[in-house]
Amino acid sequence: MKALLAHFFWGIFLLLGSIVLGDSQDKKVNTLYNPLGKRDPFKMLSSTKGGRTVSAIYPTEKYNLNQLSLKAILRFGGKSRAMIEAPDGQSFIIYEGETIGRERATLSRILKTEIIFTQQTFNYLGTSSLSELVLSLPIEEDKELEEEKNEQGKGTKVAPSKRAQKNNKNSPNADLPQGTDGTNIKNTVQKVLDRPNELEAQFDDIIGKGTK
Repeated sequence: MKALLAHFFWGIFLLLGSIVLGDSQDKKVNTLYNPLGKRDPFKMLSSTKGGRTVSAIYPTEKYNLNQLSLKAILRFGGKSRAMIEAPDGQSFIIYEGETIGRERATLSRILKTEIIFTQQTFNYLGTSSLSELVLSLPIEEDKELEEEKNEQGKGTKVAPSKRAQKNNKNSPNADLPQGTDGTNIKNTVQKVLDRPNELEAQFDDIIGKGTK
């Protein structure tokens, strides 16, 4: 009788244990992740400084590289720096090795008239490659005109620029002898027409000397 009761209680215990385990497994299977109210795990962290939140993105990383323009290249203290301008008019001084743009490209070289960025890109297979993007200073012709204006302001004589030479060739007085223009020729003809008697006397005098 005692053995029968013992088997009965063990059977009930095992039955209850299996029911509890089954319920817990069902709960695990049916549990879903709810992202509402939780932080995005792929978003960059932000830090606090002085009681206020400071974004981890630098100002120069808010723009695409093709939105930036190169304004000047500075060389002093044995180091090179570049000044770039953003679309909103803000200017930044950047150094070699800095990360610039939303593409997070690295400023690899600062040359005499341009700067070169190196960017790591990935294709659809996941293979990485390096590409370069170049930002150059404004065209040389505009700098030449600016230098010409500065020299003229100092009172020094400078050679005409290429644009000025081209314009002179297309001017209506380009075929006239050097030092003359249409105004001088017109004035000379007008003087001749205003003094016919004087010219006639000079002509008669020349003829008379020739017949003697």
